[in-house]
Amino acid sequence: MANFQLVFFFSSTLLVALSPTVITAALEQDLADLDSFIQSLMECESKPIVGLTISLVKNGDVVFCKGYGKRDLNQGLPLDNRTIFGLGSISKSFTATLLASVLAERDGVTLDTPLVDILGHDFRFQDEFLTKKTTLRDVLAHRTGLQRFPTKLLQFGMDIDRAELTRRVRHFSQVHPFRSVFYYNNLLYTLAGHVAERLAGKPLNSCYGKRSSSLWGRRPFNVGPSYLTYSRDGHALLVDREETFRIQKLHAPSGGMASNAADMARYMQLHLSGGKGPDGRTLVPDELFRESHTVQFFRPYQPDKELYRPQYPVGVRNNGEGFGLIVGDYRGYRRLFRSGIYTGFSSLMSLFPDASGGVFTSLNGPAFPSHVYIDVHSILHYRVADMLLGLEPWLNTTTACSFPQPWATYDVNMTMPPAPSRDFPRDKRDYEGTFGNPLFGNLTIRLNSTDGTLRFKVGLVGHGILLPISPGNRVLINGPPSQSAPVVANFEETQGGAINRLVIPVASPEPPVVFVRGLKLTDVDELPTEEGCAVSGAEATVYKMWSYCVQLGVAILVFTFI
Repeated sequence: MANFQLVFFFSSTLLVALSPTVITAALEQDLADLDSFIQSLMECESKPIVGLTISLVKNGDVVFCKGYGKRDLNQGLPLDNRTIFGLGSISKSFTATLLASVLAERDGVTLDTPLVDILGHDFRFQDEFLTKKTTLRDVLAHRTGLQRFPTKLLQFGMDIDRAELTRRVRHFSQVHPFRSVFYYNNLLYTLAGHVAERLAGKPLNSCYGKRSSSLWGRRPFNVGPSYLTYSRDGHALLVDREETFRIQKLHAPSGGMASNAADMARYMQLHLSGGKGPDGRTLVPDELFRESHTVQFFRPYQPDKELYRPQYPVGVRNNGEGFGLIVGDYRGYRRLFRSGIYTGFSSLMSLFPDASGGVFTSLNGPAFPSHVYIDVHSILHYRVADMLLGLEPWLNTTTACSFPQPWATYDVNMTMPPAPSRDFPRDKRDYEGTFGNPLFGNLTIRLNSTDGTLRFKVGLVGHGILLPISPGNRVLINGPPSQSAPVVANFEETQGGAINRLVIPVASPEPPVVFVRGLKLTDVDELPTEEGCAVSGAEATVYKMWSYCVQLGVAILVFTFI
């Protein structure tokens, strides 16, 4: 099954040099103008950027590939087109591409084969009908209607592998009728990655191949730091990379790929060529690529992500979901794209089949406030799209800095969790213990005798303190500000007054996530058994370095891949 290794064929064959047979005088001028445009954008006070990388492909050639800004602020290292960035949810398109390659070599297995026929009869959902009917197409197009869980809980890491996550989907609740609505689900793409492993008969790492575009779990070479916050006066909050690697080992299929601008240029060419490699050989059958590029399910209207005339000079629309890609249009031309964010990194890939061109951009910060990176990616992709499609650009150096003004403004207000109160309403020792959840495992709480704080430990990297919120037994589950977003939770009591549950409310229609004290699960080895919770003095100091408001401010996008 050689094709599995070839999903990443581009990383070892790329020549970044621009071919003189490709660059016409007109294109050379367009690229020079683009370079000047990007340098001006990097200087916008309203859009502070740490580092930016970009690549463009046109008619089968890499015509532009460059890095701007800093790879590392502390060391002053420049960023180039080989610097590795986290791709976030662009990883989903890699998973869909890998599955297309796998399916091409498997007789009797298609996108419409029920998962239970692939994974065996031990695999199941809560609902028997869903178990019998759910297919790869349903998972890849986000149309199962299964709960997706708050991403803030995923920041703590799940100390399991993909096979175990596949077993635990039996605990997922149905929040929408099957195949009735589009309901984005990160964890089910992790499940899809395990399906690829099962079909290929080898681990995901082996399926992708050992290339420079890689999985976070492999600690890819030349990866730079990422920053949650950044301002030109020197204020920056660096992501804890060690914890990042550990968390994304499980979730590689949904958000754990890492790449650079040079390699992503070849990946875009793979899509634009209908699955052909540089030598013209078919790596992924064109009919399977067409499935990926076709609307499988319509997305709801997204006013914050779409532009309409006459308010804007152009029209940009998202039509629906393909496999790992969104299908839409830009100024009347077809556009396939996917964005991704992950712990300070943000990326966007856009393909324009009518122009045989594409663009990839990635930033290593800031992640907060979110409108900064959203604006920068949008500005660059709209500007490049005009160039690829031969249209008059509607953004210039002035409007780029003010975007989305003068046409519209973003509402950057956000709901902040309530401020902590002075103390807990009852003896802190009452909260000590181990609370279990069938998906997320054990959450242990203990009283630190040195400073009198309640400390928690959960998952792979989750650790920190519990802060009380009035009224009642409400708390903030608060980890280090460089890694963890505060999570609001409620302790619940039995009729006798003993604390028996820790409940994390979730926005409707999701059910709350419940950790039960002393939960004994029927599934063998469902939960880790480790007791206790140790936080070093150095870690305790971290919590005091940043004000509560700063911690909450960066919390919105600390750990998310979408």
